Amino acid sequence: MSAAPHSSGAQRAGSSTRDRLKNAVASGGRTAAVPENRRRRTPKPAAPNDLGADTRPALERRSTGKQQQGINFDTALLEYMREAVAYMGRRHPEEAGSESLAALIDQAVREKLDRWERKHNDGNALPSL
Repeated sequence: MSAAPHSSGAQRAGSSTRDRLKNAVASGGRTAAVPENRRRRTPKPAAPNDLGADTRPALERRSTGKQQQGINFDTALLEYMREAVAYMGRRHPEEAGSESLAALIDQAVREKLDRWERKHNDGNALPSL
């Protein structure tokens, strides 16, 4: 007597994550409101690389203050980011950006700015306009 096929939790989570990411990319920026009572944490600064302190302009900018800023994300992408942060925070807490959603966004923005600085301004800080 054979048992009916069933999907394991790992398979279901893997395919739904992929599906959510596809939906996030395909949805073209439709967003939903984020509840204001959601717990927030201040991100930790990224760890310096193996060569010592990072001196690239976008990555070295730090301030003692934080400013809350509302940003709209595609709903499926936001859900995927939250799941990814929860997963990485539990399995790989040493990774920069795994502490919180704010830490992930902070790190991603710094890395993108660093790429722009290297590509368009010889690695120097982008000028203010």
